[in-house]
Amino acid sequence: MSEILSRMRPEKKFEPEQIIIAGANIAGCVAAIELGRAGRQVILLDKTDPREEQKTPPCNGCGGIIQGKTARILEELGVQIHDITRRKLDGFIVTLPTGEEITVDAPMRSVYRGHGPLNAEAKSPGLDAKLLESALKYPTVQFYRGEISSVDLSLGNQSRVRLKGGIELRSDFFIGAFGHSKLAKNVKVLKNEKLDAPITRRSTVIEYDIGEDLLNEEFGSYARILVLPFDKLKKSDSSALFVLLAPKNDGAMTMVIMGDKDITSHDVNQLLESENLKKALSANLLNKIKMKELKRKGGCGICTCTINTITVQSPEHYLINRMGGGILIGDAGLTRLYKDGIGAAVATAREAALSIIKGDFSSYRRKIGREYPPDDHFYAERYLRLNDAVISNPHLRRLLMLAKNTPAVSQLLIDPHMRHFLTGDVAYKNILPSLFAEMLFKIFDM
Repeated sequence: MSEILSRMRPEKKFEPEQIIIAGANIAGCVAAIELGRAGRQVILLDKTDPREEQKTPPCNGCGGIIQGKTARILEELGVQIHDITRRKLDGFIVTLPTGEEITVDAPMRSVYRGHGPLNAEAKSPGLDAKLLESALKYPTVQFYRGEISSVDLSLGNQSRVRLKGGIELRSDFFIGAFGHSKLAKNVKVLKNEKLDAPITRRSTVIEYDIGEDLLNEEFGSYARILVLPFDKLKKSDSSALFVLLAPKNDGAMTMVIMGDKDITSHDVNQLLESENLKKALSANLLNKIKMKELKRKGGCGICTCTINTITVQSPEHYLINRMGGGILIGDAGLTRLYKDGIGAAVATAREAALSIIKGDFSSYRRKIGREYPPDDHFYAERYLRLNDAVISNPHLRRLLMLAKNTPAVSQLLIDPHMRHFLTGDVAYKNILPSLFAEMLFKIFDM
């Protein structure tokens, strides 16, 4: 009842003019662009500058896939997408544990987060650098390089950010766009207020140089996804369940490995020797992958990837809705579980900025809460288990392949279902309702 009343009761509006954003990557820069367009004073804080190529190159962050919807939003914000596109893709080729392949059409682009390709002598700036450049075109947006030591939102009408070295900054509102950082647990708020940190799991991301010829031969205009068996009795002792191989440019390919637990170097090595990988990939591609020397914790010689994590549960409390308060966005706030973190960062950041400009978060709570529900982990866990059960059962798998090869059924049921599941364009909670709505639309539109 209290939740219904809170929706009916309009939220108190406030008008923050000065905003501090902690994190100058995707979410932070998108929020800065929107606030800069509205003439708000913004200080973007980060300990590194995405425009600079690091001496020790960081991992390119993720699979580096942006969906068509996300690309359109970025273009609306004035970001030149073609400058950071490394390969235009038509969708995924999905390989099941028994070797069957399913093609899923989903127009998207592969990008780099940092400078890349990592193997190239002359690297070009990635998505994060391009977003920061776009934000700094607005005269009211400033970038300050510094490491945050504490954030205090308990002072009343102003937020306080302290940097290592003793510098203190104050603003009317604070945006936490710092991803999976320990800082989320250490933001000080009033006694009756609360901010949560997301629950995460470690994935492993590795970039390979496989050569342009092999890249075109093995991928063409599609990324590859390997779905591994969940049944522990039928698989190796690796925790890996899902592998994305994303082609980039100049012969580069990014491999992302996710599992039901943290992915370590042991899991990666077990995966590389597994029969499932041998069934799914050609000998030439597999040999190229095996040539990469893996280091401790799953990383590799030139790509320190394993600091990256995926969100498995979003924070329930992500907003302090008042002057001197703040909001967590991107990976620090409500996001898409397992998939499409870039799309979620762009969407939540833009809506948060628009809500700050309006001085009203009521629409943000409704819209973003519906698109990225905080309880989606409950549905994701059960949906993933259901998916594993279908794939591991030979009779259901044959039925799936039969449906996929029946054009009418595939168009109405299989294709949209797999697109939603693989791209993360909707929440797990909303996959079945969205699928049902699309089926009705197509049936009555015929």
